[in-house]
Amino acid sequence: MRSEFYIPLILLMFFVPLFVPAGIRARHNIYNVKDFGARADGMTNDRAAIDKAIKKCHRDGGGIVFFPKGVYASATIHLQSNVRLKFEKRTVLLGVKEPVYDKPAPNPWDRYQDFGHSHYESALFYGRNLENIGIEGEVLIDGRDFTTSNEVIPGNANRGISLVACKNITLKDFTITRCGHFGIIVNDCDGIVVENIHIDQYESRDGFNIVGSSNVKITRSVIRGSDDAIALKSDYSLGKDLNVENIVIQNCEIASRTCNGFQIGSETVGNFKDIRVEDCKITGSGKAGLSITSNDGGNIENLSFKNIEIKKSATPFFIYTSSRLRAPGKRTSGKIRNVIFSDIRVKKVRNRHARCERKGWTSTINGVAGCSIEDITFERVSIKYEGGGRAEDREVDVPDNTMAASPRHLSIRPAYGWYIRHARRIKFVNCELLYTKKDSRPAFFVDSSRGIVFDRVSYPVSKEAPAIMIKDSSGIDCLAVKGCDGTYGEINGIRSFYFEQ
Repeated sequence: MRSEFYIPLILLMFFVPLFVPAGIRARHNIYNVKDFGARADGMTNDRAAIDKAIKKCHRDGGGIVFFPKGVYASATIHLQSNVRLKFEKRTVLLGVKEPVYDKPAPNPWDRYQDFGHSHYESALFYGRNLENIGIEGEVLIDGRDFTTSNEVIPGNANRGISLVACKNITLKDFTITRCGHFGIIVNDCDGIVVENIHIDQYESRDGFNIVGSSNVKITRSVIRGSDDAIALKSDYSLGKDLNVENIVIQNCEIASRTCNGFQIGSETVGNFKDIRVEDCKITGSGKAGLSITSNDGGNIENLSFKNIEIKKSATPFFIYTSSRLRAPGKRTSGKIRNVIFSDIRVKKVRNRHARCERKGWTSTINGVAGCSIEDITFERVSIKYEGGGRAEDREVDVPDNTMAASPRHLSIRPAYGWYIRHARRIKFVNCELLYTKKDSRPAFFVDSSRGIVFDRVSYPVSKEAPAIMIKDSSGIDCLAVKGCDGTYGEINGIRSFYFEQ
């Protein structure tokens, strides 16, 4: 008897610490919200009871606040350090319809970003300056159509989960929907683990915004937004530059109805580095499937995108810098460098946006004169476009350094496959372009760039179109490019490589 008891006790000593957050390992306190007066009838505002349970758990040193199965309704729930919220399976949490949510607090820095990025309080879950917190369990969190407006009437809510300056966060197993401007937004947070969540903001706005935060891992999740699905940003809402570092997104399904699937920007005050997106599917994007933009002076570097499938995207790739510089002090345009895209398959390109009927949203690499995008590599990337471009589209004048970081603001491009401007050391290796309908534009248009390498690249071109058009550029190398003889003619003074016919 003694030995049978002793062995399980030893196992518990070794394995329990692996599954309990550091802040509450010493205690296993569980606080049932119904013991604090929660009704779970779907009508009563249970916020007071829920907050009471959270405060008690926090004062006692931390633990779990437990939500038994039921339908809860609540206004702003205030999280506390060392407290995990645990929901029983098939639980529902509704946002109340009454305007009783926390009001937006004044922010002296709000002139540098929009209202939604400046005021964090009007949420269903809110936490600031906390550590060791979590929301876990198979619960449906439904805001019931929080406002999507850039302005919030005091008392209303515009986000589901809102965390500022928090550490060691776990978000796991829940579904969140109809939460207005943001399903989840975090700013200045460190150490976030996201696993198996479903964000459905397809009829609202943004899915998940990671602002000025580091050490984030998102796995096995579905994230959908009407606006950006997943966005990494760095604004000036907290009165300081904040970097975004060490981000991993794996095995996720991502979709945006009108904007970007994955986006860096548009707010880019701080720097971004060491970001990996891999083994993901982007199933729709009204703007770009993968968008990387620097607009406010932040540098973006050391990025890896691997084994990704993109479909129903208006622009598969959009890599762009501008000199918007929306932050205090003297700043210069940021750089984008050291980015690798590998094993990416793109099909069913939309080539249009709901607000732009004209076709031709080509994948784009567009820097700022004097501050190039550099050292970008594409390996084993295949894109199938719709096609249908006209010969006169080769001569369009693409706007330069527009402040709007969006593919549609550049309008049509003079190539169907890739438009490259103000860039250095861009490599295409083992890449393929295809189109469904004949396109009279070249596959590539290179402008004001140098060191562009095409290595084992294949692409169709119509008989009257050049394969590659080159303007004010140098160091263009075609290595084993299918059908390209390496010679060029000129069209309106622009050098143009031709296929052998």
